[in-house]
Amino acid sequence: MTFKKKLLGTLVLAISVTGSQALASSMEPVPEQEFEELPLQEVETQPVTVDMAFREVKPSDEQAKDDEFLPDLPVLVDGKLYSAEELEKSGIKLPHYVLDSNAAEQDILLGFRDAESLKLYLEKTGQMPSDEPQEKSALPCWFRPPAYFYDGAYYTGRYFSLRPGFGHASLGVWDNRISSTRGTRCGSWTLLTEFPNFQGRRLWLGRGWAVPNLSSYRVYPYFWFFRQTWNNRASSVMVFW
Repeated sequence: MTFKKKLLGTLVLAISVTGSQALASSMEPVPEQEFEELPLQEVETQPVTVDMAFREVKPSDEQAKDDEFLPDLPVLVDGKLYSAEELEKSGIKLPHYVLDSNAAEQDILLGFRDAESLKLYLEKTGQMPSDEPQEKSALPCWFRPPAYFYDGAYYTGRYFSLRPGFGHASLGVWDNRISSTRGTRCGSWTLLTEFPNFQGRRLWLGRGWAVPNLSSYRVYPYFWFFRQTWNNRASSVMVFW
């Protein structure tokens, strides 16, 4: 089967609606509860561009050879659904993991082997991020909540906020401390990256979605009793228009 046929299968299955209204257990629409905006002052806030989200994910010395991020949900890759264990045994490496409305409707997670296949999916579904506001004016966006990141599960504990178009290449005292997140309701995507400087594997959270407990997403090292999760694991973040 050619790459294009495999990718087409992914798009067809991802875009189709199963008829079930059940949401993925690890994500939910952004709750209505309001939080005061609280930018992270301890580290630099820098403008981000779309090409930064699609940079090649290079192996890091910090990442163990057998340490692979896998969720408890089924993962759709090239039109085929894998369980976490099946994906682990297959040896497939996925640098990009996507949670959006399609994933929620089907109670799955979308996995992409490279930036090009992810770009095609985002273009086909009308979800491509932008360097600039996608509305006629950025002004309405400033009256909507930004993205929020919390050090406790279920949006508890300390937190900081971040507006679309910006990112933190490092998190200072917040490094490896994010336990839940409420994605942007104004821009397109909220990204958590595994290592500083936007390196490592990336978790894409679509507009209007939240993850109340990042422990729902596991990292499977070689030995099962050393399993870790995305909880307290992100080292840089980005929010896009």
